[in-house]
Parts: sequence; C-alpha cells; structure tokens
Amino acid sequence: MNSWLSFTVVVSGVMGLAIVITIVLPGYTWPSSRLYTSKFGYGSMLRKLKRPFPVPATRATSRMLHHKALGEGLVRSEPVVVPIVPMGTIIKVYVEQGDHVTKGQLIAEVDPTKATIKVEAAKAALETAKAELERVKIGSAYVLTYERPKLDQIRMANAKKQGGLKRQLIDMNTPLIHKGYVAKSEMLLLQIELAKSELDQEEAAFNLSMSTEGVKESVTIAESAMREADLALQHRLTELKEYKVHSIADGLIERCLVHEGEYNQDPGKPAFLIASDSWFEGNFDQMAFDRVHVGDEAKVRLEAYPDQFLPGRVIWVNPFVNYDLGGPESTRPIRPMGTGAPEWPATFSARIKLDAPSSPVVPGMTGFCILQSQADVACLPREAVSAITAGKGIVYVIKGDGFVPREVTLGLVDGDWIQIRDGLGPSEDVILDGYQVLEPNDKIKVVPGPEGAG
Repeated sequence: MNSWLSFTVVVSGVMGLAIVITIVLPGYTWPSSRLYTSKFGYGSMLRKLKRPFPVPATRATSRMLHHKALGEGLVRSEPVVVPIVPMGTIIKVYVEQGDHVTKGQLIAEVDPTKATIKVEAAKAALETAKAELERVKIGSAYVLTYERPKLDQIRMANAKKQGGLKRQLIDMNTPLIHKGYVAKSEMLLLQIELAKSELDQEEAAFNLSMSTEGVKESVTIAESAMREADLALQHRLTELKEYKVHSIADGLIERCLVHEGEYNQDPGKPAFLIASDSWFEGNFDQMAFDRVHVGDEAKVRLEAYPDQFLPGRVIWVNPFVNYDLGGPESTRPIRPMGTGAPEWPATFSARIKLDAPSSPVVPGMTGFCILQSQADVACLPREAVSAITAGKGIVYVIKGDGFVPREVTLGLVDGDWIQIRDGLGPSEDVILDGYQVLEPNDKIKVVPGPEGAG
C-alpha cells in the first residue's frame, strides 16, 4: 500500500512538473499570454528586479515576394462607327446585329446611278480639256488669234525683206534724181514706203515678243484646266467608291441603324456600330496601383464560364484613380477591411487582353480577374510590424539595450512576410516579438528567435 502511494505521488509530481515546464512556464514567460502581463507576471518581475526583457531580433532581408491583386469588371470593346457618306437610296445591307465582320468587308451599298453619271461627265470634261490644250499648242484656238508666234515671225521677216528692197530702190534712184531723170516726188514716195516698212517691222517684232510669251501662258492655262478636269474626275471616282460601304475594323456588329430602301439624306450619318478589339476591364483597389504594370500576366473568370480561367495580359493601366467600384458612383463613404474610419472607395482600372479564348467572349460579360506579380524586395517577418494602416507601420528598432519605435513604409504582403519600402536601414535590428508588453524605459536583451525568423 505504501509502495502504491509512493508511486502515485511520484507520478503526480512528474506530471505536475511537466505541466509547469510545458504549459505554465512558457505561458509565464511568453509576452502574448495574459499571465505574462498580470500583476505578478514575468514582465512585472523583470521590472521589479530591473532586469532586461529577453526579445528575439531580426533585420530586413531580401526575399522574392508574390502578390495577387483581385479586380472586378466586365468585357468592354472599342466602339467604331461606320457612316454612310453619300446621299441616296440604300439598295443593299449585307449584315445584321451580331454578325462578325472583318476590316474591308462590304456591308452595305447605296444606289450609284447619279454618281456614275457625274463620273462620265467628268471624263468628258477631261477629254475636252486635253483637246483644248492641243489646240493651244498648235495655235488654232479661235480665242488666241494674237498668240501665233510663227505667223508673227513670217510677218516680221516679210517686213524686213520689203524694207531692204525699198532701201536698195532709194539708193539706186538717188543718182538719177541729181541728173533729173527721176522726180523728187517719186523719191519722197519711196521714202514714205520705206518708213512704213520699218514701222511694219517694228510692229511685227513687238507682236512676236508678245505672242511668244503669251502662248507660254496660254499653254500653262490650258494645262491647268486639264489638270483641274483630271482632279474633278478623281473626285467623282472617289465619291463613287463611297457608294459601297465597307467595315473599317474587325469586330461584331453591335447596332445596325439603316435598312434597305431607306434614303440617306444626311451625309456622314452613322449606319453601323462595331464592337471592335474586346478586352476585360478590371477595377482594382488603389492600394495595388504601383503593383499593376503593362505586361503582367492575368487570369480572368467570367460569370458566363464559371469553370474556367481565361489567360491574358495587361495592355493598359489607367493613370487616374476614381471613386467607382465598377458600378454606380458611391454616394456615401464605406469602411473597408474593418478600419472603422470612414473612407471613400477609390479604384483604378486596367485592361486585360485575353489570349485567344476558346469560348465566345462578347462585350458586357461580367467577372473578375487575378493579377500575379513578384518582386525581390527588402522585407521583415509579418509579426515584427505593428499598427499597420494606409501603407504605414511601426517597428521597434534596437538601440543598445533599449529600443525606439519608428514608422516605416510598407509594400507587398506575402504570407508571413511584408515589404519594407522605406524607413529602415539594411543593418538595423528590430524586435521580432515582445514589443507588445514593453514600456518606453524598459531595457532589453537579444535572445535567439524562432527558427527561420529573419
């Protein structure tokens, strides 16, 4: 009986000691336990004995952190308006709402009868201008009777010849006048005719110079008239092409605003609306603004296809943050993530181009997307940072046997690690745990921390 009692006492003592070692003592010395912070706890004892608080330490290290950004949104597209330029009766419409079209595809026609007549008239006007140019060049145009250089050359040569002959005749008759064989009156008549010939010669020279320059200008005018007629023909031919309406982009016919038999009386009237170049536009919280970049990989899940993720890539990031969560504008503040402080929702959008989806994707489909990013950054264990709010946090920097609280700027959060963007040097040690119970004048000593910390 005494042996059994002794055995029971020993077992109870061992179990009690085990409980003290494994449960009571760790709780007594663990800063997060209520026993530690009690009136007779470990912390109070250390302060009474003026002993330093044992705390584990760590410092910022470089690690590859991964981050996911979730955004809600919908499939959007670029609206492309295809107008009908010419006035006339629409004789054929080849597409309807929902049809897929390619750039350059014929989608409608307008009656080209009047335009064809104008083209033929322009061709006739061009031929007339060409013929008129040739008449100007050969000098047979009726309106250009004074612009014939060759005729003026003939007249000037004839005037020179006549003047020379009359001068010879005067020279021959001059001796005869002194001898009385020729009357002086006849000599005067010869001199008058010579003066007239000289006048004809000067007039012919003047007409030649004027007609020579004038015919150049007339040719230039005729060439310009022909060029103008040619341009008028090209204009009419261009107008004729507009009577066939072609798609100006690839996409889906979102709206068809015209019908066969209608008369288009407004030049440039919108006829078709094409939804071109679709993408998923997601709205992300402003906290992810500096983590979303063009080229980032993304996964999109649409409500229409809940069982599959569609791969894509970011092609554009809106550089502005707005107060729109993907729906109507907010009319009252919200309290995100349980902060308790009234805040207005602030989001920004990003476009995600889907990689050749196997299922039909059309504008208006709703869903959400996930963007994955990674970066090699300086970071601390998550438990070393307190009072995290609005991208800021507090760390306790070790200074000798004391500590100083310091504000740091935070970045990515990946599981048990958080990025330190600013406020902490690479060689500065911070308290990993236990800062929760420290008071400003408490002394500390660094002890080994949990395996893997820092």
